Amino acid sequence: MEFFFNELSIHNQFQSMEEFKTSVHLFRRYKQTVTEAGFRLYIHRNIFERPVLGNTFRKGIQKYFKRQQVRSLMNWFSKDGFFLPDDACADTEDSFVCYYPEDAEEKSKDITGSALAECAFRKIAGEDAGSISLEQSKFSWSPIRVLLSQLDEAIIDNDYTINSLKQRLEVLLPPISSWSVLMNRIESLPKLTLEDYVKTKLITNPFSQNVAEGIYARAKELSEMATATSLEQFNELFAKYATGTKARFSDSSPSEKRDFKEVLTFLIDDKKNLCPYHGKVKIQQYRIHLVDRPAYEKFARVVYIGPKLTKR
Repeated sequence: MEFFFNELSIHNQFQSMEEFKTSVHLFRRYKQTVTEAGFRLYIHRNIFERPVLGNTFRKGIQKYFKRQQVRSLMNWFSKDGFFLPDDACADTEDSFVCYYPEDAEEKSKDITGSALAECAFRKIAGEDAGSISLEQSKFSWSPIRVLLSQLDEAIIDNDYTINSLKQRLEVLLPPISSWSVLMNRIESLPKLTLEDYVKTKLITNPFSQNVAEGIYARAKELSEMATATSLEQFNELFAKYATGTKARFSDSSPSEKRDFKEVLTFLIDDKKNLCPYHGKVKIQQYRIHLVDRPAYEKFARVVYIGPKLTKR
């Protein structure tokens, strides 16, 4: 699970210096609460340019806090390692629109290029993500509905009080902290199996929590398809996860099967099999290769988890 601070909840709403300073301290409490629970809270760098009391957020800190506090806060922002990572997924060509509740004055807002857009993208990609907003803002409601290019929808759980955030953290699984933890989680999923050599190959790569969470999201989707209780349910899940231009699972192209035949071939039941069907993790281009494509009432057999095998 990853959390994203919604910097759009800073929109020149503070009426006094005291309100602004209280919100800054609340933001630090959000970060501390998430970190102590073992998770990450990401922010977008454009938080510094959000409007505050006629200034930007950065200038507001410089103007309304004492010099020693300013230095401490700016060091905390710049060196504490919680800005959105370089492998953030949301494409600038995509359009993200947030829809307000029916009783709100505004109906919708373009949120492209924000942390909330990144959170929506990850939700649409099947990953666990949530937003955190300031209570005294236009975003003090949950869930938040976001549309990507008017096609895909994300429903985001949005915490805007410390109490609701703590309640959410209490029921979450701990973050995936190693490849071994990831393997144990995957092996506990029903109707999904890992070939013996999968872990041996995976652990040769540097561990990344972001990648691990993405892999686990794909594994849960495979298990969900494998455990479908009816053909109709399976077909709905397959259409959701494995069809369309942004499918999370697909076959390799004919040219990839030809040019990368050797690396796409695995030993299955003492026989060499071409295994081009795979799940996709966009972060660092990781792939999950299967013996064959998902099918109703059939176990999902994973033969490879690691970096993309068909890089040219």
